[in-house]
Amino acid sequence: MHEYAFQAPLWMHMLHCRLCKPLRVVQHTVAIRSGGGALQGVLPLVRQRVMGLVTLQAVDFGVCDYNAPVASNEVLLALAAERWVREHV
Repeated sequence: MHEYAFQAPLWMHMLHCRLCKPLRVVQHTVAIRSGGGALQGVLPLVRQRVMGLVTLQAVDFGVCDYNAPVASNEVLLALAAERWVREHV
């Protein structure tokens, strides 16, 4: 898994603590695990209602110039190949 400075747990925690409530968003972080339960990736997301439509988006809040899932390319490709993931996310 790749982790970048703007995805470190403390950075993400501070974004959630300081920006979620004022921006009226709900943290919706998705953990990707193997069949055995090992962590394979993390999708840091938030849920927000915009003009009546609920959106699921990356946790950058417009204050970061970088955001991406924390996972290997193999894990992301496997997720993209899953019909259930495409239909529900």
